[in-house]
Amino acid sequence: MAAMTRMAESTKAIEIELRALNNDSGLISRKLKLLPGSGLLIGRSSTSRSKQLIAAVDNVVLDSPVVSREHARLTAASDGRTLFIKDLGSMHGTRVNYMQLEKNVVHQLRNGDKLQLGAEVIRGEGKPKSTTSNRVIRILTLLSCLLDSFSPPRFDVSFRIADTMPSPQPAPRKFIVPESDSEEDDIAHDASDQDDGGHDSQSSLLEESISAVSIPKHEPRE
Repeated sequence: MAAMTRMAESTKAIEIELRALNNDSGLISRKLKLLPGSGLLIGRSSTSRSKQLIAAVDNVVLDSPVVSREHARLTAASDGRTLFIKDLGSMHGTRVNYMQLEKNVVHQLRNGDKLQLGAEVIRGEGKPKSTTSNRVIRILTLLSCLLDSFSPPRFDVSFRIADTMPSPQPAPRKFIVPESDSEEDDIAHDASDQDDGGHDSQSSLLEESISAVSIPKHEPRE
């Protein structure tokens, strides 16, 4: 019997869009999907191909030195209707609507929230020598800020609840098992027919042979 398919019940999922508010590796937005109870890591990209940490539209891997390797985590609630974020102890912190989140504490996200990962970081070139004039110091400081200033990735958060239909799952196969003695009966019946047929044919041949032989008649002597 051919296997039939059945559709599992649909489940809720959260479809998330993180729209970039500043440069995000040339990406306009990130589009993600979380099933109930699932999570997604937010972290810094890597130049090592073996780690496979490359920025893409369907993840939150970021090309930014102010983002930690394991910076934060997005999580969908078990009911598939609520979205959370938790800072995983990052170096430069996570901010929602310009308020810094407490580390390792879950925070609920809402549509329209502004998400910032990391903080503005300026790397100086060290203090100038005391003999350098104040004007030169100001110029060097300005140049240093321009050359070594890193802005944190910022996103506009939006999401919606969607129904997801899983792929068809094969239904259990059903087999029709013949009765235990049906095949044996058929075989026995066939064997019986063959035996009977053989016996009849041998009998008929014997009778034909007997009838074909002429027995001479003995006439009385005079």
